[in-house]
Amino acid sequence: MLFAVLATTVLATTALASTSSRGHPYGSDYFVRCNRNCYINPNNMIASGYECPSGCSCISDGYSNGQHTGWGTCWKAGS
Repeated sequence: MLFAVLATTVLATTALASTSSRGHPYGSDYFVRCNRNCYINPNNMIASGYECPSGCSCISDGYSNGQHTGWGTCWKAGS
């Protein structure tokens, strides 16, 4: 679980820097915001009751500032 969260955050960092009508581009792919917020506990686990919907991953809202825990936004790969 921790690896999945970290891998998603690394891949999405650049994607969050720009926008398009389909989502946030990342190479030939893009990310789409899921309509939900999430919370990452200090132990890097997603807080119960604040999980992302199936197929989405939580990325900390403060990720670009080095903050990997706290409130986040749910994202998924676009199709």
